Amino acid sequence: MKKFLKKLIIAASGIAFLASSSLSSVLAQNVNVSLPAFKITMNDVRIDNNERLYPIIVYKDITYVPMTYNDSRFLGLETKWSSDSGLQVNKISVQVSYNPNKGSSNSYLESAVLPEFGIRVNGKTIDNKNETYPLLVFRDITYFPLTWRYMVDEFGWNSSFDPSGGLIINSKAGKKDPALPNSNIGDKIFSQDFGSATVIFDRSANNQPGNLYVKESGIIKKIGNPNYIYGVGYLQAGTYGEYTSVDKVEYANRWVYTLAVDPSVSPIMSKNVRINIDTNEVQTLDGSTISDTSKISDQVYSKQFGNSIVILDRASNKQPGNLYVKENNITRKIGNPNYIYGVSYFKLGPFESYNPVDKLDLSDRWVYTVAIDPSISPLVNKNVRVNIDTNEVQLIN
Repeated sequence: MKKFLKKLIIAASGIAFLASSSLSSVLAQNVNVSLPAFKITMNDVRIDNNERLYPIIVYKDITYVPMTYNDSRFLGLETKWSSDSGLQVNKISVQVSYNPNKGSSNSYLESAVLPEFGIRVNGKTIDNKNETYPLLVFRDITYFPLTWRYMVDEFGWNSSFDPSGGLIINSKAGKKDPALPNSNIGDKIFSQDFGSATVIFDRSANNQPGNLYVKESGIIKKIGNPNYIYGVGYLQAGTYGEYTSVDKVEYANRWVYTLAVDPSVSPIMSKNVRINIDTNEVQTLDGSTISDTSKISDQVYSKQFGNSIVILDRASNKQPGNLYVKENNITRKIGNPNYIYGVSYFKLGPFESYNPVDKLDLSDRWVYTVAIDPSISPLVNKNVRVNIDTNEVQLIN
């Protein structure tokens, strides 16, 4: 009788909580969930599910994981919520250490509820009501189904299952490196993934020199001038000066493009720079200050076409192999590496010049732009199209 009353109390409190929740309506659909009966290992950590405040659950024989701040970032995911757009889940390039979030006995589980807010995964809208394995809300936390579609197609994880070892999940997010400060990722560390390389700003303090890192092949190293402060602007008003974070970074052809401050120079100002990943050379691109940060785009011109971004490296108008495409967070060089793309050539007597041409289009996996073949005389810029998948280059009359 006591167990029966306890179940009634738990069920009643769960219903009352869901009725008051801002994430679901009174008519939201409830579903029954259970605890997994198998072992779970994620990123080499054996998960003790019994006392987790937000346990891993099972619905329709599919494992669901909670999208708390710690759990999502442990798996290399970032969640964002707003009352207007709902929930966004995106793959990111860093992860935090595992936090068990203990604080509950999971002998009895409440029902989960189907959320009624908007959901986007890596920028794609999810029609959750019509999903076979929809996202769920359990204990006021959104839960994500570990289906092949999400684990492999969207997040690029590896998984395996056998009766003895249970479910094993390995995300491909880069682990937090001990060379970086012991702080909350997202608040103190800004990173941008460019496929083969991830650029990282240490934001433990806005006036901290030597705060630029790059991660390649799982190895994180500090780059650039260790006396410079990267990814910040500086504003001077009378005797008051302030450093502000600026999340502006580009990467092309082994160079990182961003803003930097040299604190040893007076007056202090933020300038557009590029840093070579291999040599640590730092070059100033112009004399602009933080009020004109858009000038970085003079060095890297890009245009987005749905899920594809086409990029022209403008570090030099005479630089061959300067055409890139970014898809699924992977940036790769395309086309003939001997051609110069996105430029025109002009010659008058002894005078000659290469001039940038902001011409980019994409249709049926072909990039349309202009190009020069420096091996052919006389030099002439021609209209071309470049196939993203095969690198074939065709002249267009």
